[in-house]
Amino acid sequence: MPVKGRRVILIVVYDNPRAMTPVTVRVREIREQRGWSQAELAKRSGVSVVALNRLEKGRTKGVTFDTLDRLARALEVHAAVLIDQRQD
Repeated sequence: MPVKGRRVILIVVYDNPRAMTPVTVRVREIREQRGWSQAELAKRSGVSVVALNRLEKGRTKGVTFDTLDRLARALEVHAAVLIDQRQD
């Protein structure tokens, strides 16, 4: 729960910026299950299409908690689902 007047930032950093990580795989997987394009998810989440495309292709060094939270809310899942390495 956020503390009033404070902003918590979590940055998930990857060793290999082009690695397919749980976040990159899960965002795309859930987006496609919903039948949404990247543009649709970008519109619903407020994350740019460029940032979303880079994330899904593993072309980013990390993702902020804010971005993770926006994507999770738009996809209607808990943020932990996007970073979980276990398969359902």
